[in-house]
Amino acid sequence: MKHFLLAMCLAVAVAVSGCGENGLMEQVEERAKEAVERAGDGDESDAEVDYGIFGSASLPDGFPDDVHIYEGAAITHSSRDGGRMVVALRTGDEATKVLEVYEEKAKADGWELEAEHQMGSIANRIYDKEGRQLVVNVNAVQDGTVVNLAISEE
Repeated sequence: MKHFLLAMCLAVAVAVSGCGENGLMEQVEERAKEAVERAGDGDESDAEVDYGIFGSASLPDGFPDDVHIYEGAAITHSSRDGGRMVVALRTGDEATKVLEVYEEKAKADGWELEAEHQMGSIANRIYDKEGRQLVVNVNAVQDGTVVNLAISEE
């Protein structure tokens, strides 16, 4: 399950940070589908996806109250597939500040840090709480930060 969530977060991060406006939604959708196929997990037919043009996407139904949405960030993508949700955000704030906020909020909301990874400009934190898992992916991009959140039942 951790590999699926990391794959989804990385697919969305790469798609959102590296694509121009032309065909962005199609590229994000294609990369997300590829990540699901590589993970060998889930049936795409049950997935719900919301791509926001310039930050107009909304949170998936049932999005948990104990997962922080960065203040002032635009929701650029959200999806739900059974017990899994992925949300992509974009903010003009620096990645270090964004990551600090997520670390503080996760701890305050009772999430337990299980793992942390740094890959160049991408920081990942994996948290567990009450049989659920939260992956926070923070990616520094040219004009701010892209945040990907993946929530699932373990």
